[in-house]
Amino acid sequence: MNAALRFLFSGTFQKFSLGAAVVAALATSGGMAASPQEKTTSPETMARFFSATCAMTVPDLGKIDEVARLKKWRPLNDQQATIMRPSDSTAEFKGWWAEMDGDVFVIGTSRGTINGQSTYTCTVSAPRINTEKLIQILQTQFRMKRINDHVEAFQRWQDWNVDIYGTPILFSLTSEHPTNPKGAATLSATSRASKAR
Repeated sequence: MNAALRFLFSGTFQKFSLGAAVVAALATSGGMAASPQEKTTSPETMARFFSATCAMTVPDLGKIDEVARLKKWRPLNDQQATIMRPSDSTAEFKGWWAEMDGDVFVIGTSRGTINGQSTYTCTVSAPRINTEKLIQILQTQFRMKRINDHVEAFQRWQDWNVDIYGTPILFSLTSEHPTNPKGAATLSATSRASKAR
């Protein structure tokens, strides 16, 4: 997948340092958690949060809006949203701060169009996480077929095809490279399905 298409499809950023973006967003969090950029995120917690919030929800992003409202997630401010939003300026983006079991996440949703087809993405970002452990946990929960593993500009992009209740989903993990057990990571679930399951 070429870099421009990958940028749009994953809902993440490609030409901007992942670590710098997540840490910059967290640094502007205004006290969401004490020194979030210094705390290592639990891979188990991120896997549970991603599974429940993103993987089992896309393409129905309206459910995520409702969870955000019910759990009183704090919306990203304009500066944070600019850092975290996809590069496609026409994509509709929403982002929040969310907490689970003491870990802080940036969560974003986007609706866009690629080659005339609607695309729905839910993304969870963490400032410090062991991505290898995260992948191991996800592989116990989903049948993941790796389709891409690419390193460029100190970042690693991995993609997997996943089928969830008959809906094809693309999981994309962007992390620092070489692999840093305390590095930033962004995990996305993207669907082109036309309706919710």
